[in-house]
Amino acid sequence: MLLRTIIAVLLFLAALACIKYSFTIMAVGSGSKFFIFWDVCGVIFILLGISVFSGFFSHIPTALKAVFFSLAGILAVLFAVIVSLIYSSYKKEAPKDLDYVIVLGAQVKPDGPSVVLSYRLQAALDYLQSNPDTKCIVSGAQGSNEPCTEASAMCDWLTSHGIERDRIILEEKAVNTRQNISYSKEFIPEGSSIGIVTNRFHMYRALFLCRKFGIADPQPVNADSLRKYEPNNVVREFFGVLKDWIF
Repeated sequence: MLLRTIIAVLLFLAALACIKYSFTIMAVGSGSKFFIFWDVCGVIFILLGISVFSGFFSHIPTALKAVFFSLAGILAVLFAVIVSLIYSSYKKEAPKDLDYVIVLGAQVKPDGPSVVLSYRLQAALDYLQSNPDTKCIVSGAQGSNEPCTEASAMCDWLTSHGIERDRIILEEKAVNTRQNISYSKEFIPEGSSIGIVTNRFHMYRALFLCRKFGIADPQPVNADSLRKYEPNNVVREFFGVLKDWIF
């Protein structure tokens, strides 16, 4: 009974942490509904805690429990593999003097770029200042909760920070990462060296999609991200990578 109680308490604490984190993510107002994932996790932990504490879990047929733990194990292995691949791109550095860098879009708020996009723009600015012959493609359409296209907002930000307008190409149709890359590629001459500017948690998937769209040797230009949102970003990327692997 004591062991059941301890396990149940741990599950309830995990549920509380998930639900609290959901509110943290929701408060960002990014337009994404992924915070619901953490609510779902919280509900699952609550149900597991109740089933363990009440003794119901011990009455579940052994075969059914074996299926449950097998599926959970497979998911855990997949998660570990994909997350290790995501983290493998964190410390990679781009070579100097790339011909083009593509800045992947993210949310624009009424008062300017979101935190995620601000980090991407800062990474792009640093690279462009250090490599004056590199051209920049800013990619992103206008979402329903955005005051302008992501591309135009990025262009305005970069020019206001000293980047010449004739170094910037706008791609204003893309609504997701796949389109960011495929549409931007149309502006780039064959044989050019290409860098991708995005947050480090997003880099593995971005480079994977570049190769799928025929960019043979894409280079990472990593941007930072806020640590407290890292679990949400990495878990979201896990599902994104898994989707791209399958489809």
